[in-house]
Amino acid sequence: MSDATLLRGGHVLTLDDEFGEMPDSDVLVIDGRIADVGVGLPVPDGADDVDCRGMIVLPGFIDTHQHLWNSFFRGLITGIGERAYFPVKRRLSALVTANDSAAATLAALWESAASGVTSVVDWHHNLRSPDFAEAAVTAHRVSGLRTRLAYGNPDAWDATRTADLDDIERWANAGVGPLSDLGLAVRGPTRSQPAVLAAEWQAAARLGLPMTMHLGGRRTDTDRYADLRAMEAAGLLVPALQVVHAVDADVEELTLLADRGVSISLSPATELGSMGPPPIAQALDAGVQLSLSTDSLALPARADMFEQMRTVVRLGNARGGAPVTPRTALALATREGARDLGWDHQVGRVRPGLRADIVVVDARRLGFAVALDPVLSLVMACGVEDVHHVLVDGRWLRRGGADLTGLDAARATAHEALLGVLDRAGWAVASRGGESSASAGQTTE
Repeated sequence: MSDATLLRGGHVLTLDDEFGEMPDSDVLVIDGRIADVGVGLPVPDGADDVDCRGMIVLPGFIDTHQHLWNSFFRGLITGIGERAYFPVKRRLSALVTANDSAAATLAALWESAASGVTSVVDWHHNLRSPDFAEAAVTAHRVSGLRTRLAYGNPDAWDATRTADLDDIERWANAGVGPLSDLGLAVRGPTRSQPAVLAAEWQAAARLGLPMTMHLGGRRTDTDRYADLRAMEAAGLLVPALQVVHAVDADVEELTLLADRGVSISLSPATELGSMGPPPIAQALDAGVQLSLSTDSLALPARADMFEQMRTVVRLGNARGGAPVTPRTALALATREGARDLGWDHQVGRVRPGLRADIVVVDARRLGFAVALDPVLSLVMACGVEDVHHVLVDGRWLRRGGADLTGLDAARATAHEALLGVLDRAGWAVASRGGESSASAGQTTE
């Protein structure tokens, strides 16, 4: 017997050019696939009939860049001195075990799911051994989310050494999982010698893997900000490459990225807080493929694509250029994320034939605002607390506002893992009034 679910009577934002917005409509899911979208669809025998009246039905959010392994550092990082992100990461990264990393990864994935995120790129820049990759892949499979393991290197890795290309090839040949694939997280010209760059770019091309690379910070941060014109001269700007942040890219560079098919993953809340406003409208005008991401829960932050979308709208309009509308922001968080990852043949829209990665947001508390403009209400007034149902590949991860994943237990396990890391680091943890705080003492660079 087929596994069928009918999401009935919602305002469906398909993000599909043919189907558009469909008020009071139904979505039929059979065996993990969207079978039909329309008004008054019949309920198949034995189907799970789910009332979505007064709710907004849309594709799941797609987070194209999140450092899952260090999510359990959240609360340690203040942004100041030795408690800024990079000093904390440098001190603790070598003390994190594969099991610690997996615990943090699973907790972050399930927090993402509870927030309406159905796809996550695990931008793993602390893969210290093949055991770490095994642990990450296990967490991905357990999570039930659609994922990509962007396979990187250990933190602060020697610029003369490549990532573990043998292990990357092993995963490329074996496959990561039924809902997962593999990419290569590269350091780029500022942190890799030319021979390393050549080897990693060649490996990605030979194995058919997408690449993702951080680009700044600010242009003045010369040990992090790669020169895009120099990368073009070296033949490094290829369609398989995604760059992250790129807040200081000028119009000429944005045009170059668009011409070469290089995409940008924006983490607008992070960028606003520590790097500067990204050139959102200018990148869109230049035709660059954009997508949205959380960056890291360690910052501290929460998995919240509503915040990212609102920040896109506000920052995009603040920098001038063509207006960045809520509809544009929603597309970046869903359909365009799928296009950036090469997954648009599977997800990113609510359309018959695609896989059923679907989020239902309960907008009833907003009243008639939804009827006036559901997209405006969703992007600018809803939040993670309004995420009512979440399905990934037709499987329920959240229903009726209740988590079905084991998030609380995963958070507890991740917290215990963090305490072990802090103990090995010699950080004193004091509990006062039910809250924990860590005292870092002296850092060692």
